[in-house]
Amino acid sequence: LFFNINRFKHAVYCYAAYLGLVAYMLLGYMKRKNMTGRIYEPFAFSLADWGMLAFSVVCAISCALSHDPQSAFTGDEGRKSGLLFILAMSAMHIIVSRSPNAGKRAVEGLLVSGTLVALLGVLNFFYIDPFGFYGPRLSENSVPRFISTIGNIDFFAAFLCLYLPCIMVFCVKAQGIKSFLCFPAIAIGACAIVAARADGAMVALAFSFFSCLLFGVQSRKTLSRAFFAMAAALFGFAGLAVIIEAHPDGYMTLEKSLQEYLVKYPSLMSVCAVLLLGASYALHKSKKLLISKKTARFLRRLIWFLFICAVFALVCLFIYYTFINTEAE
Repeated sequence: LFFNINRFKHAVYCYAAYLGLVAYMLLGYMKRKNMTGRIYEPFAFSLADWGMLAFSVVCAISCALSHDPQSAFTGDEGRKSGLLFILAMSAMHIIVSRSPNAGKRAVEGLLVSGTLVALLGVLNFFYIDPFGFYGPRLSENSVPRFISTIGNIDFFAAFLCLYLPCIMVFCVKAQGIKSFLCFPAIAIGACAIVAARADGAMVALAFSFFSCLLFGVQSRKTLSRAFFAMAAALFGFAGLAVIIEAHPDGYMTLEKSLQEYLVKYPSLMSVCAVLLLGASYALHKSKKLLISKKTARFLRRLIWFLFICAVFALVCLFIYYTFINTEAE
């Protein structure tokens, strides 16, 4: 069923993008006012639009020069990532970038749909297959490589790189009940990082914490919500560790993956989460602590500096183990 659902998702996305673009162009031609009543230019291009157009042109040239242009266009031999899909993404970019409040609605939709995808990945991690995705076409050795509605665990990790940072930043910027609704979503996303068992998922975790802190240092309230979001992720790791300990033979192996260390110390994760929750509560109730613009700017620069240092260290390790110490296991 994995093979069928991927074809179905590809078809739905492409048809929706192209039909949406046609509808947008017709409406933009007939009515040159948006929902707020302000005049707008539906066919005016911004810098991001020109960048997307250049990307599409480069992909079109690559498709034309390919040894198999038909396959490069449809993407049948490249996980459906052909020119047809790339043009659909360009069409969706045009629709979303010109729609009022589209970004906010997209994140809210991701909060619901992404949580369900992540939850299914966690269930599959424990060999629970509620929709029967693991059909006869998948061998027993291939089952651990496929998870949730995404399929391949590397693509699932790529999905988490988009899902978890967006949800954690949404938790920081949201107010009221929406911020609390992000707590279970972040916890499930953290469990999905372990279920992915791919190095890309660890990148999602690092970038999530980085984005959370970057947006959190703007004010006292946002920093409180940032600590709240990070505590939710740590509680997710601790909870999954307890379940794994209770069912030692009922989950996919974590050997030779960095995710093994995330569930190795549940007590430490729980203590750190409680401390972050305490700090979040103290910041929320405190009225004396104020973060000035100068302090916020310094903290953001410090976070960027640490992030760049971490990326530089990873690049150095990649170069060392790829070109220098090639015999290392």
